[in-house]
Amino acid sequence: VMAEERKVGEVVDVLELPAHPTLSVRKLDGTLAMVPFVPDLVPSVDLEGGHLTVVPLEGLLEGEPISERD
Repeated sequence: VMAEERKVGEVVDVLELPAHPTLSVRKLDGTLAMVPFVPDLVPSVDLEGGHLTVVPLEGLLEGEPISERD
């Protein structure tokens, strides 16, 4: 996952929620952030290159610590 041309983490899961799919992103600091998988927030996906770009809105990439079982 890239934001402002720098790596911020990696997608570890895609959740199929009622409103829209949501990406579970493990950030470089080890926390987990949830990113709605919508064009306004994820404008670019490069499957071949193995990365996607997110718009770094304030609070979007704030994460929660990952529990011991994750």
